[in-house]
Amino acid sequence: MLADIFGRRQRPKLEITCGLVEDAKVESGTRFHIAVGIKNVGKYIAIYPAIRLKTGKDLNIWFSGTTGICSYNLNPMNQLIGNNYNNGFMFTGGISDIIHPYTSIDVTNLYPNADWFQKEELIKKDDREVTLSFEYEIFAEGCMPEIGQVEFSVDEIMDFLRI
Repeated sequence: MLADIFGRRQRPKLEITCGLVEDAKVESGTRFHIAVGIKNVGKYIAIYPAIRLKTGKDLNIWFSGTTGICSYNLNPMNQLIGNNYNNGFMFTGGISDIIHPYTSIDVTNLYPNADWFQKEELIKKDDREVTLSFEYEIFAEGCMPEIGQVEFSVDEIMDFLRI
């Protein structure tokens, strides 16, 4: 605690990055996904970065048929499938996985269920004030976990899809 007070401990400051990304247009509507990453907004490097993503019933982690859970820069941690859904999907980095100050890394993509692409279904969801959301925890060596939730309202999604 004293090292923190006098500023001797160098700590990164991590935040989540996420946004809607448009995919191909299909007959049922425009497909999209949520790109998720970690950003270091602090002055010090982040070593051993990790993120846990807990998706709701409307979001799915990006899976590949041959490799399982897919990630861009961090390794998906193998867990029992029940642990993934109950506790969240964990992506971890090693000693060579560093997030430098004022930079970010992409981690994975989250895909909504098919009914999030159809205009009629979106309008029904808007009436019930449903959101597309997920919880996250971000970790790195030497810093406290960042915990939060990201929500996209139906209005935001309809604006993004130009509906």
